[in-house]
Amino acid sequence: MSNQYGWIKVFRSIFENVTLRTSPNYMAVWLFLLCKATTQDYKARFNGEVITLHPGQLITSKQSISNSFFIGLSATTVKRVLDMLEKEEMIEQKISNKNRLITIKKWAEYQQNKS
Repeated sequence: MSNQYGWIKVFRSIFENVTLRTSPNYMAVWLFLLCKATTQDYKARFNGEVITLHPGQLITSKQSISNSFFIGLSATTVKRVLDMLEKEEMIEQKISNKNRLITIKKWAEYQQNKS
């Protein structure tokens, strides 16, 4: 994927977010999502169909996120965090039997350049 390298914006106010301050696991998963989200339109396969991912979206799984951390986040913990991020309207999820399409809801507001 073309967004493997580069940078993201992380606003200092992230530490004021009550949800993310609940547990280091919340912050870790949130930063994972920000870092792995695509930064440009990208063709990918989801639920047996080829779709276009738009900036701020990614296809991943609970297990994939869990395996990305050395601290041993369980897939159950990852699911709980993702569900809370969705409840707090920070992300949207579409779940298939193999993975999930995640959309970071305010991606454009926080990540795109304002020229």
